[in-house]
Amino acid sequence: MFLFFILSLCRDNYIVILKNTLDPSKRNVYSREYNTTSHFKKGDSIVKKTSLGYIANLSKETADSLQNDPEVVTVEEDKIVKLFDNKPLIDVFIEDKIFLEGPKKYNKKKKEPWGLGRISGTEKFVYPPSAGEGVDVYVLDTGIEKNHDEFEDRAEFGINLVEDSKNTDENGHGTHVAGTIAGKNVGVAKKARVIGVKVLDKEGLGMISRVILGLDYVIREHSKKLEDYKLKLLFESKASSFFLREMNKQIKHTSFPKTVVNMSVGGLKSKAMEYTIQYASSLGIHFSVAAGNDHEDACDFSPGSSKNAITVGASDKKNRVAFFSNYGMCVDLFAPGVEIYSAWPNNSYKKNSGTSMASPHVAGVMALFLGEKNYSPNELVDSILNESEHLVCQKEEYFYDDPNFDSLLPFVSIKKLLERSEVFD
Repeated sequence: MFLFFILSLCRDNYIVILKNTLDPSKRNVYSREYNTTSHFKKGDSIVKKTSLGYIANLSKETADSLQNDPEVVTVEEDKIVKLFDNKPLIDVFIEDKIFLEGPKKYNKKKKEPWGLGRISGTEKFVYPPSAGEGVDVYVLDTGIEKNHDEFEDRAEFGINLVEDSKNTDENGHGTHVAGTIAGKNVGVAKKARVIGVKVLDKEGLGMISRVILGLDYVIREHSKKLEDYKLKLLFESKASSFFLREMNKQIKHTSFPKTVVNMSVGGLKSKAMEYTIQYASSLGIHFSVAAGNDHEDACDFSPGSSKNAITVGASDKKNRVAFFSNYGMCVDLFAPGVEIYSAWPNNSYKKNSGTSMASPHVAGVMALFLGEKNYSPNELVDSILNESEHLVCQKEEYFYDDPNFDSLLPFVSIKKLLERSEVFD
């Protein structure tokens, strides 16, 4: 009854994405927003504005009319689902023995998670001394318990987009993901900052519009830091206009500030989500996204099908593709995703499984790379993929139907990064 009530409330919510927004020089969202509202009828209204358009409460007639407007990329109906559905829109992890340990939690840290040593190719995890310092990793999830011992003073709660909920993680999933990214004992990038962007509630209910608003928050924060940096340089250098033009080119090329987004969420394809990720990437924001747990082709899901992110499948301790992991040509990389030990609310620890656990390993690796030098999103994707190791065994032939495809699939690795960092010298 409760779920039906929520669905009925949101049946007329739509996400509207406007054209030409990928080129900031041609972007005038507000004038085009004003033009598109000429389609509105009585009762239609804008609920929230975004960098790329708006979320609105519309009739079906207005939505259809807007879709034919030349200024509009897409008009997409908002959807709400619940955790653990067969094909949920927001798929965090599946309710199965392998995915959750039930009520068992660990109040004290145990041994180092198996996935860490696996990505460095050593028995015990080895990492560059920079350890992701200076990198901000935004976690679009259920929130973060920022006071967990794992995060020291490197975690913060960025924004809460779930109405009538607390500014903390009431589910546990977001804290677990953040722990794998940046926990001091259980994490990959031990000096990176993690920022919680709460788009899922304690029951795991999520909406596409919340994810879009979460991405919009990251875009605005990244842009604000970029402008602050430019002003600082201008003040310090009293720069000429020529210098400022060159500075803009350099900043864009080197992707400053260093911003990574982890999305351990997924669902059926969303053009609005894909377009927003594409725009964020054009600003220098890096993405690691979960492939999904449906044991289906990742190309049929968002954000797993995004060309502007590293899409991560899950592998187990024996370097096999996890039985639940999505697969196909949209999966760029595999990472540890079975029985992953990480942080949990109330300063405790827990094991979880899923591509949700694999993606934060790669987000942490992104932070390690960025801690060593600057990369544009395309450069970082290329570097991580080129330095991966083909270790993962596909158990079923239909995973990849390309006869030229390597029988062993790529696994995330920082071995070459460690060599460049002279860690082994």
